[in-house]
Amino acid sequence: AACIFPMTLSTMRLLGVLMALAIERGYGQVECPGGWTGRGPPEIIPADRINDGYCDCPSTGADEPGTDACSGSATWTGVAQDPSETQEPMLFTCPQQPKLKLPMSRFNDGICDCCDGFDEPSGVCKDECAVILAEERRIRQELVRKFKMGASTRQKNIAEFASLRKVKLEEADKIQADIFFAEKSLTELKEAYSNSMVSWAKERLEKVIHRYGAVAQKTSASPDITLGEMKGMLDGLSPDQLAWSIIHACQTSGEMLEHDMDNRNSKTCIPLRLAGLDLALWWEPKTYNSTYLQLDDAEQMKTLAEIFDHNIKNPTNLIWHPSRILNDSGNSRRRLDEEDMDYNDYDDEDDYDHYDDDYMDPYDDEDDDDEDDEDDFDYKQYARDRRQEKMKSQGDEDSSEANVDRRDELLELIKARPFSASRNMFLDRSPKLLAKIEEAQKQLEEREKEEEDDEDDDESSLETPEEVERADDEAQEKVEAELDFDPVALPMLKATLERRRDSIERGFDYAVSAHVLLEAIEYNPKSTVQFYRMLAFLTIQYTKISAIHLWKLYLAAIPELVSGDSSANVDDKETCAAPWLLWCPPKSQNVVDDGTEITLPPAPILERAVEYCNLFDAYSGQVEVCATGDSIPSEVADGLFTYYEVQPRASDDIVEQIYSGLELDQDSPERKEILDMQDKISKYEEDMEDLKVKKTEAEDSVGGRDGGGDSLGRDGELHSLKNQCFSFEAAKYTYELCLFKGAKQKEGNSGGTNLGDWTSPIVVDSNASDDDDDSRRLWSWTKGTKCWNGPERSAEARVTCGATTKVLSADEPETCRYVFEVESPVACDDEFKQKHNI
Repeated sequence: AACIFPMTLSTMRLLGVLMALAIERGYGQVECPGGWTGRGPPEIIPADRINDGYCDCPSTGADEPGTDACSGSATWTGVAQDPSETQEPMLFTCPQQPKLKLPMSRFNDGICDCCDGFDEPSGVCKDECAVILAEERRIRQELVRKFKMGASTRQKNIAEFASLRKVKLEEADKIQADIFFAEKSLTELKEAYSNSMVSWAKERLEKVIHRYGAVAQKTSASPDITLGEMKGMLDGLSPDQLAWSIIHACQTSGEMLEHDMDNRNSKTCIPLRLAGLDLALWWEPKTYNSTYLQLDDAEQMKTLAEIFDHNIKNPTNLIWHPSRILNDSGNSRRRLDEEDMDYNDYDDEDDYDHYDDDYMDPYDDEDDDDEDDEDDFDYKQYARDRRQEKMKSQGDEDSSEANVDRRDELLELIKARPFSASRNMFLDRSPKLLAKIEEAQKQLEEREKEEEDDEDDDESSLETPEEVERADDEAQEKVEAELDFDPVALPMLKATLERRRDSIERGFDYAVSAHVLLEAIEYNPKSTVQFYRMLAFLTIQYTKISAIHLWKLYLAAIPELVSGDSSANVDDKETCAAPWLLWCPPKSQNVVDDGTEITLPPAPILERAVEYCNLFDAYSGQVEVCATGDSIPSEVADGLFTYYEVQPRASDDIVEQIYSGLELDQDSPERKEILDMQDKISKYEEDMEDLKVKKTEAEDSVGGRDGGGDSLGRDGELHSLKNQCFSFEAAKYTYELCLFKGAKQKEGNSGGTNLGDWTSPIVVDSNASDDDDDSRRLWSWTKGTKCWNGPERSAEARVTCGATTKVLSADEPETCRYVFEVESPVACDDEFKQKHNI
């Protein structure tokens, strides 16, 4: 027998066994290598001592293959030991089958492993080598055929991939050159755009100053508008009077928010902040410190222009500080989108968040059923404690006791102003009417329930539907006759009262906000009288107040314009006298400004005030506009409790004419140039993004710029199979394996169960693979649909060489883990060739 093993002691023992078998079959004597000890010269053991029950060659046991005489001889004293004996199993090769290696345990085990029966005693096995070797030759020929066809296909595909890769990378290089020149052009365009934005911001500021001058210098801003009579509309007012005019203008604007669904939840005076921008001023978050922008600071002017730009495009989402502009990282042009920010999280959304709903509604006894205890409960202290607790829980840095006191102080200061008298009256009186309405609703519900019970009893005695309907009508007429109010009007009455209360409360929010913001600029050297006049002028523009509202600002600023004692009656909760008794007839006051006598309010405003007062000629003396007695009105009339709802000014209002054309201009040549540049920049950016995508796609289609790598297999061998699917039917299921996509298990016409998504292919090192396993390539799909009470499904394809790609078998060795045998040309590589000696 031919031996292919290295000459270790284990090998020598195997040789001894093989020799003994040969002798047994008539081949003669046995040689004992190393003699009895295994360390000496070889010793020849004659045939008559074979299997005689005595171990003559303990180093190999070759002379006693058929007895146990040499059992354990490897451990006998004096017999040489082989330290590697336990590391390599003792194998032998069938004489006529060189690739068939058998362990010693397969000798004489009654099973014919070698085709000629060499592993069993003589006569036990039939010599079938002719048939078996013929089949092995056929299999071998088929293996070689598949390899040659597969290798040819593989080499062709790899060559085509190499050619394609070269083309795609050249294409990517060309695209990169296009990107370079596009980026250069974009940089130049952005620089020009930045310069245009700076110029536009400066022109906007100059336009504001010019318009203010047009009013102050008795010039006309439009051929259709004569502003001469409005000359010096704010001249002669002191900084303190101007400040209160701004605060009450903000208060009025806050009450208008009922008509502004987009900003009605804001608590900061947006008009004042926008007016500050027109004077190159903004307030910093948290600290409220005022920042005056420098006209020669290009970056500040550009930022201001970006804020203007955003506000033109997003009138329902106004901003007033650069912190509200989202920076596009790495891009000198900031992107401004309507939904970019959650304004509720903006840190100075609520300037001096001075009260919450509890505080603004101290008379709301919704949770206090005992009205007699109302006077014993300190609502203000309760709301104050709640407010301070809320600020601390939110981590407000302004939550100290001193700041809470300051907020309360500002609110009380504003409420104490005559301008707020009608607001206070409504907040004082309306809760009692609301309580009556709620009590009436409660009584009405109880009455209706009782009547329903009575109707159930009475209807049983009625015979026809007509009688039932007539009885219902009579019951309804009886209820309406007994009630002193319209039950249908109750929900509307309540909603209207609550809406007006909300408007007044928002007005106080705005007023406190304005006070806080004005305090931040009070001692700034630039805060001259002229600056305050311009700030008031612009705030009035953005508040949308009418000529009548402007007249009331004059009344609040100049006490001499109020008739009689301004402290009498108007705030009297018992008489609830109408405020116009003190305002009408309108008065004017001469003031001196820089040596020039000026009449305030201006004549056009005074004319509107006269018209306003004429509406109330029917009222005289102590008009009881709040006295409702015990009855509930059918509607909430405008002016109830002395408060009149605030409406934005009309398009034909004299105040609207003053500011006509001063709004941010969308149609100016400068603006159109900027919009054109924005369009060009957006187009350049979109084109560059498209180029970058194309470059990436070109590189990724051939495995990336650095090479095929693992994504497309070795040398790009999987490129030809990309996105192809291969199916296999097993029992009632059809399995579908898609390279670079997913794997599915289908039953019938169903969509199938997801076995996983494609992951990078693996090529197993030839030295690490099993000699009997040709599947050096593994394709896998992971993170499939989770099994019931088990793991996520996964699939693995073990790929061997084949002429074409096809699935050979499917198995589920473990729960929800699927294993497939696949043959494909991609596995017909040099390692396969060497392994099979092709």
